[in-house]
Amino acid sequence: MRHHFTAFAALLAFACPAVAQETRTVVDDLGRTVEVPSEPKRIASLDGKLVTNLLIELGAPPIGTQARTVNQEIMLDAGPTVTGTFMGDTDLAFFGTYPIDVEAVAAAKPDLIIFANWLADNDMSQFEAIAPTVYVDIDARVGQDLGAFLAELTNTQDRLAILDARYEAQIAQLKAIVDTENTTVSTFRAFDGTIRVLHPLMIVGQVLEDAGFRFPEIFATFERGVDDIPLSAEELQQLDADWIVLPYYYPREPGPQAAYDAMEQAFPGWCQAMTACREGRVIYVPGFEATTASYDYSMVLVNIFQSHMATLGG
Repeated sequence: MRHHFTAFAALLAFACPAVAQETRTVVDDLGRTVEVPSEPKRIASLDGKLVTNLLIELGAPPIGTQARTVNQEIMLDAGPTVTGTFMGDTDLAFFGTYPIDVEAVAAAKPDLIIFANWLADNDMSQFEAIAPTVYVDIDARVGQDLGAFLAELTNTQDRLAILDARYEAQIAQLKAIVDTENTTVSTFRAFDGTIRVLHPLMIVGQVLEDAGFRFPEIFATFERGVDDIPLSAEELQQLDADWIVLPYYYPREPGPQAAYDAMEQAFPGWCQAMTACREGRVIYVPGFEATTASYDYSMVLVNIFQSHMATLGG
């Protein structure tokens, strides 16, 4: 144990930046005022799926990230398809899956650490000893709100403005082509034999809300930000809508058929019981991408919804 502590202390000594940087203060999601570099150059992201992908889109790629391992291969969730980031082909340091490897973070010599709210098994004070550490509640900040926070943190507001303008232009086009205000959309999935409501389904939900789509009345009874609300089979028909959005999780699942089959297992005959499915108005979306935070993928979703819902003569 003493050996381990000594090694960690040595890493902390080397982790300190050699040249003083200009700093400024930001308020994080714990309400703390944190002194951070004005122009951070060595960011350690402790959330791969949302924070890392957004940092890459903002032009402020981290020097290392949390990620996961699948069959002994290190993977950044949705990285290959959303930002073109393959862990094995980059210089990104791997900080572990969960809990985070504190020594790996120290060895990377970051000048800024972004700590996510879901890291309950990690002591944030250990990271504060390495570099300025900002706490972000990724459950409370979805999509563009998280992007705005990270842009302020990394001083990349100019890049954010371009992404915002592109997204808003595509949302405006979707609203012009589809009567969103009079169209209902429902998002849910089946998991372990039960029906789970997704409210909202991360960036899918944000795109739907930004475009002005309506949700079935039962959604008003659900707590926002909770993405796995269990529902009984008897309540399923209350989820019926003009359109249903159903996620599938490739490569964990082979494709959309797996999502359909999981629903059939949870509620046999579900498709015939729901008008949208019976009439062929189910949109299957890749779940890992749909539950990340990405401007580019938000715009992909806009086009997916537009291509499915647009009608001739509309």
